[in-house]
Amino acid sequence: MSKGFIKISGNKEKLNSARLTIFEELNKVGALDLSSQEADLGQVHMFPAFNPTNINSTRLSLINDLSSSFPTFNRMVASAFDEIISELIGPDVLIQKSINLVIQCPGDSQTSEPHRDFPANSAFELVLWVPFVDCPIGRSLYVCSAKKSFEIAGKLNSGKFNDLDRFRDDVLQSSEEVPVMYGEALLFMAPLFHGSEINRTDSTRITCNLRLKSLFTPHGMKSPYSFWDTYSTSPFTDMAIDFTISEFK
Repeated sequence: MSKGFIKISGNKEKLNSARLTIFEELNKVGALDLSSQEADLGQVHMFPAFNPTNINSTRLSLINDLSSSFPTFNRMVASAFDEIISELIGPDVLIQKSINLVIQCPGDSQTSEPHRDFPANSAFELVLWVPFVDCPIGRSLYVCSAKKSFEIAGKLNSGKFNDLDRFRDDVLQSSEEVPVMYGEALLFMAPLFHGSEINRTDSTRITCNLRLKSLFTPHGMKSPYSFWDTYSTSPFTDMAIDFTISEFK
C-alpha cells in the first residue's frame, strides 16, 4: 500500500452473490437473458435497454432497485474482501450506504473525469473499486500514486493549472491504468486522483465502488448519519458502547 493503492484478490464465492443480484436486476429490465448464470455480463450493450436512448434510464432503474430491494448489496461486495479491510483499518468499520453501480458500454463517452474524493470525503477513507467483469487495460480505472497525487494537489491549490485540460493531462501522464479481473478489486485512499477513459474494448464494463473507514476517524464533510452505516464492530467496542449507553439512561 506504499503507493496509496493496491490490487487485491477476494473471496469469489461471496462476490458471486452480489454478481447474481446484478444478473437478476439486468434480467428485470430486459438487458439479459437469465437462462443461466453463464450469461455474459460483458455483452449487455447488445440489448435495447442499453442503446444510447435508454441507457441512462436503465442505469437509474438498476441503482434504484439495488438500493430498495437489496439494502445489503454493498455489504455483500465488501464481505469478499474482509481480511484486507480489517488489516488496513481495523475491526470497527463504517460502510457507505449509497450504491454506486457504473456501467460503461464500448465507446461510451460518459467517462469519469480525473478527480479525487478528498477533501469532501475524509482522508481516512478507503475506496473499494470492484468489477463484475474482467477489466483489462482499456476497460479499467487509472489512479495516481500518493506521491503524484500530493504533487498535483499542490499545483492545483497554487493555481499552476491555467485550464482543466492541463490538469487532466497532468493526471493522465502521472497515473497508471490497473488491470483488474473479476474476483479482484482495486483499493485506494480517498485523496488519490483517479478516473476512467472511454471503454476501448468490445465488452461492457460493470463495476461498483464504495467507501469504508474506521468508526473512530474523521468523517470529512459528509454527514455521518446519512452517508455511513455500521459494517462491523469489535467485541471490545460493543461492550464499551453498552456501558456508555447504560451510564446515560
